[in-house]
Amino acid sequence: MASSKSTSKAALAIQIIEGILLFIVGLVIVITRDGGAVLNYVIGAMLLIAGLVLIIVDAAKTRRVVSTSTIVATGLITLGLIALIYNALPITVFIIWFSIVLGSILIADMVICLAYKRNQVPAIIEGVIGVLLLVFGILAVIPVNGIMTVFYIITGVLLMVLGLLLIMLPVIKKK
Repeated sequence: MASSKSTSKAALAIQIIEGILLFIVGLVIVITRDGGAVLNYVIGAMLLIAGLVLIIVDAAKTRRVVSTSTIVATGLITLGLIALIYNALPITVFIIWFSIVLGSILIADMVICLAYKRNQVPAIIEGVIGVLLLVFGILAVIPVNGIMTVFYIITGVLLMVLGLLLIMLPVIKKK
């Protein structure tokens, strides 16, 4: 019994650290308003770490090998490795694909959670963020001069919100 409590405390600590890191990356993107090589490396490292942490946390919580979280984590790790190894992940492409893929996955996960009546409040929050990400990614495809600065700021704010949600989600789930 003590082992499961320590595992859940460790998973909670990792989730809070991940939330703080996502918030910091979002803040850096908002402040710089520019996508460059440095941001490629920062985002690549953060994606890799976030993916690995997500796999560890999911394995600790569910004790399953494959779940929605591990699928998302695999995508995060792949994007992180591309950004780190090749430094060839243009920020605009990253923003567009990440938004569309993650938004779609979050919406699908929300539908599954609501269908099975599990974690309904967090699922609705997750779904709203998924819809915002999906719409944001689709709108990013439309070429408009100077719009990428706005998208960098929106991306940064979204990452900050996701970071805060990861920090606050355990409190929401306890109620």
